[in-house]
Amino acid sequence: MVKRIFIIARRFNENSGSYAGFIEKFAKFASKKGYQTIILATRSGKEKEKENLGYAVVERITKLPDRHVFTMNWDYYLLGIDVKKYFKKVTLSEEDLMLVNGRAALGVTDKKYVLRFNQPAGIFLKNMEIADNEVSNISKLARKIHFGFIQPKLEKICVKNASGFIFPSAETGDLNLRYYKNKKPSFIPQSGVDFKSFSSIKKIRSNKRFILFVSAGEEKIRKGIVYLEQALPEILKEHKDVNLLHVGAKFNWNVPQEFKKRIVSNGIVEWNDIKNYYAKAEMMVITALNEGIPNTLIEGMASGVPVLSSDINGITEYITHLKGGYIYKRGDVAQLVKGINYLLNNEKKAMEMVKVSQEIVRKLDYDKFHSALLDFLIAVNEGKAKDVNLISSR
Repeated sequence: MVKRIFIIARRFNENSGSYAGFIEKFAKFASKKGYQTIILATRSGKEKEKENLGYAVVERITKLPDRHVFTMNWDYYLLGIDVKKYFKKVTLSEEDLMLVNGRAALGVTDKKYVLRFNQPAGIFLKNMEIADNEVSNISKLARKIHFGFIQPKLEKICVKNASGFIFPSAETGDLNLRYYKNKKPSFIPQSGVDFKSFSSIKKIRSNKRFILFVSAGEEKIRKGIVYLEQALPEILKEHKDVNLLHVGAKFNWNVPQEFKKRIVSNGIVEWNDIKNYYAKAEMMVITALNEGIPNTLIEGMASGVPVLSSDINGITEYITHLKGGYIYKRGDVAQLVKGINYLLNNEKKAMEMVKVSQEIVRKLDYDKFHSALLDFLIAVNEGKAKDVNLISSR
């Protein structure tokens, strides 16, 4: 009988990075190990309903409406309905494995699955309070409805029925246990990295220095872009040779006109091309108010780029302040400016940090990460799993 892995996620497209990149890389690994991988997802636009990628079959079983008012929670609800219908027609064997991303688990709560999950919605609300002065009362009310009432109910169902977890950090795992009370074996972290490839990037030097900022979407509040906009004029005024290198969906940067020309915005790039931007970077910044551990952090660390990050949940498990990187308090513009200046003015110290951070993420090289994750999925399926933390032995 063919061994199968079912991966269920809201969206999946090749070469798009983020959690889709995690699915793509793991599916390729599983395929080499003799597994048939079936990816169940939603579709919109011109995406194919069914696609055979060689290493996996993608079935986009849910057509999303063009517009609705319930944000992603509605997407997950619709996907859950179609996933239930799908498995009524599919007979699962005892060896079949199931890996589910977040609320996509709504369709398989009666089955054995490993849940890939970030921090609870309640933590999102708490973190976003930092930016209360940046949003309208209507936006705050909508946030409380979605993340205070609707999403926690959906998350509770998904977490309660999971047989195992994949978390970005131990702190995130503890938060989920506090909110949802399901202590099951966990695997940390959520993503690996092609360490050999990223660590061998040849740096591109010029008469300009670039601060790299990567953001999949605009999300000015959650991603902390509003604070970066406030910090940039002071930074760019002091450092005449410094520019901001932005990768991600383009938007209008709210900075004085004299500094806009020093923001190089490249738009969304293919995942395979992201290494070109790490090669140009003098440093990279992560300014999010609420975030799991982003792939860009791991990739930046592997690439030898000094990292400045806000104090997102779990960050200290990856970098130690002034040893593996620079950590500042979320939403604090003065600390953000101080941190960027520190890394720009202390190149020798920054490179010492790089050596430390590279040794940490070396443990997350795809070969080790994928092998350990597959073993974990099998162990969960057999009821023999134990906690795995690939970054805990520092």
